[in-house]
Amino acid sequence: MSSVDALFKALEDWVRVEGCRGCLFLRAYGETGGDVPEIAEAIAVHKARAWNKIQEIIALETNGRGDEQLAEQILILFEGATATAIYRGADAVATARHCAVRLVKQAPS
Repeated sequence: MSSVDALFKALEDWVRVEGCRGCLFLRAYGETGGDVPEIAEAIAVHKARAWNKIQEIIALETNGRGDEQLAEQILILFEGATATAIYRGADAVATARHCAVRLVKQAPS
């Protein structure tokens, strides 16, 4: 992924093809309450990778500025879109995609 648009487009395509039951990692955490160290560690690693990827994309799209607040906003939109897609489908992801792209375009570069 090299853009916020591509990131959300991939999620949107996945939801359209596979359907959505939310984030497997967060569902596992909810079921175990974080009491199984191996599961908690796998979740932490996965979510750290997602965070790092979003930061990398934001750095690319803002000419290397690496705006942490913008990355946080994109992360929240992505996680929220994944959860909302459970009951709203791919349209929820499309809406989040539109918002995310707008945020990036408005960011100083």
